[in-house]
Amino acid sequence: MSSFEECGGNKFGFDCEQVCIGKRNRPYSCRGYQFCLPDPYGCSCVTGYTGLDCLTPCIEGTFGAGCAQVCHCNNGTCDMYTGKCTGNDTTCQSRWTGSNCQECKTGYFGENCELECTKCTSCHRLGCLEGSCYTNWLNPYCEVGKQ
Repeated sequence: MSSFEECGGNKFGFDCEQVCIGKRNRPYSCRGYQFCLPDPYGCSCVTGYTGLDCLTPCIEGTFGAGCAQVCHCNNGTCDMYTGKCTGNDTTCQSRWTGSNCQECKTGYFGENCELECTKCTSCHRLGCLEGSCYTNWLNPYCEVGKQ
């Protein structure tokens, strides 16, 4: 389970300690900026924006740095900075949970929470925990039977 804080549009950093200076500290204060990390990561637009100049807001259904994350909200709309569901229906799609619907519900795992933990006794977001597969099944997904 992740324990990160969604910073919003005018802050960034591990604990949202960095602030983009702009008029009255508005959510769009970081618009047009990139942040860069050492290799192999490189540079990305700040949260909520994409494009060569980092001035293009995320399209509906995406959010985060460079708009690279996908919303998993029932209504398909989320805050372009944090991914929190917006509109009348603020619930997550089935199989998703968390403050911004980015975690698999208990019993599911995989990149899109598409795999179920039905062949093991203990599971996390990457698959069945070591030694938790039922008899005659192998890790990490407990899907291949022993010969």
